[in-house]
Amino acid sequence: MSRVAAIHVVSEIAGLANQVRKLLPCVKVIDVDVKTVTEVEETDGKKLPELLKNAEIILADPLVITKALYNAPNLKWAHCTWAGVDSIFKTLDSSKPLPEFILTRSGQGFGTLMAEYVVGQIIANERYFYAIKEDQKEKKWKNKKRLIYRPLSELSIGILGVGQIGSEVAKMCKSFGMTVWGLVRSKPETRCATCPYIDHFRSIDGLSHLLTNCDYVCNILPSTSSTRGLLNGNLLEACKEKKSIFINVGRGDIIEEKFLINALKSDWLGGAIVDVFNKEPLDEESELWSLPNVTITPHVSAVSFSENTGALFKSNYDCFTQGNDLHYKVSWDEAY
Repeated sequence: MSRVAAIHVVSEIAGLANQVRKLLPCVKVIDVDVKTVTEVEETDGKKLPELLKNAEIILADPLVITKALYNAPNLKWAHCTWAGVDSIFKTLDSSKPLPEFILTRSGQGFGTLMAEYVVGQIIANERYFYAIKEDQKEKKWKNKKRLIYRPLSELSIGILGVGQIGSEVAKMCKSFGMTVWGLVRSKPETRCATCPYIDHFRSIDGLSHLLTNCDYVCNILPSTSSTRGLLNGNLLEACKEKKSIFINVGRGDIIEEKFLINALKSDWLGGAIVDVFNKEPLDEESELWSLPNVTITPHVSAVSFSENTGALFKSNYDCFTQGNDLHYKVSWDEAY
């Protein structure tokens, strides 16, 4: 590129603009208050402040990018601070052509964090950490009951979605001796060399077999046309022999709430640990709040840190300015 374009940073991630300035000291970095974009009223005819209408490069949260879809004619590249981009695609106007600017996502830096969450929840469940805290409140010494637990080396986990994040989860689970199953889109036989931490690969047509064999089932799949509602209906009945625990850190629309509740009440699942939902925050009227074998967390399994986001953006910026392929580029046609 003959001219170096300024970078507009519009994000709730604390210190992100300063981090980019440190990594790219020779580039003009414009820190835009995210509220000036996300809180703009649709009725006032201004979906973007003038500063962003002429932007060529933006590093921004998903809601900001949705505002820019059809209102930033000079935009060449937008990097999303989140790993998931489904909220951006939900706002596309089918009557208009697909955007022409490059869209990338933050596909690295979340794997270890999500792996910590998943393994932490498994350990907490197997070692009765939540129950022991309740014992303490009641001043009860339930020694014999809490001595009966399963070591992780005797457990199996099925990971739905073995991309960068899923591979990190598999790696950490394997380090504890767990048997790891992985659901992949590509031919299973081609993945053995790329992810050595998975013992058994299955494609979609082998999903039921995977569910039958796993003590824990962890969804890390993105929201796409092929994954939405994947676990709906009676599919989770395959978990009834092992009473699998369902963990969801991917996207809430992998299963409708009514089907998850039915699987829990039908005793197909031994429990659920849910961090993501179709509608967030989870409605106060949702039955999930009161089910005794459900743990709810408020979409916190992995968050964006300025250091990780900045490092990936810097790497991509170098690729962009040098005319090379960008990392974690999103396909407008495939929505991922």
